[in-house]
Amino acid sequence: MKSNFQFLVSEPDTRILFDTAKDAEDLYAMGKFSNELESLRKIAENVARQLLDLNYVSIGDRSTFNDCLREIDKQGLAPREVLQDLYDLKGSGNSAAHTLHKYSKSEALTALKKMFDVLVVYTWMKNQNQNSLNLSKNFLKQPLIVR
Repeated sequence: MKSNFQFLVSEPDTRILFDTAKDAEDLYAMGKFSNELESLRKIAENVARQLLDLNYVSIGDRSTFNDCLREIDKQGLAPREVLQDLYDLKGSGNSAAHTLHKYSKSEALTALKKMFDVLVVYTWMKNQNQNSLNLSKNFLKQPLIVR
């Protein structure tokens, strides 16, 4: 099955996110929902750091993901929905990494959709090109294991 995140491979700045995004889809398809959420959190943090860098906002090397999100909010660098999705992905990823909570397929799919939305908007913001926004019309398709 083709990845929902294939659009990331067309640019060097987003290409580095593709492998982890594809892995998250595969983890979802295998039912490894906690691992998927941890992977999505990693992508979300990298997107936040790239967004700051893209806007020439300097933040220390030892800054946390939360520090990055606060700075994005303070500078108004992302739409409110994207910022909230990043906070949600951070929270679920942290919880998946540090608790024994069993995540449902529904929770995992919701997180995957949030990541997809964040990446579509980020790609559009990065390119400042209206044509890129058409990616959002290609709604996320539920990943399945192909046998």
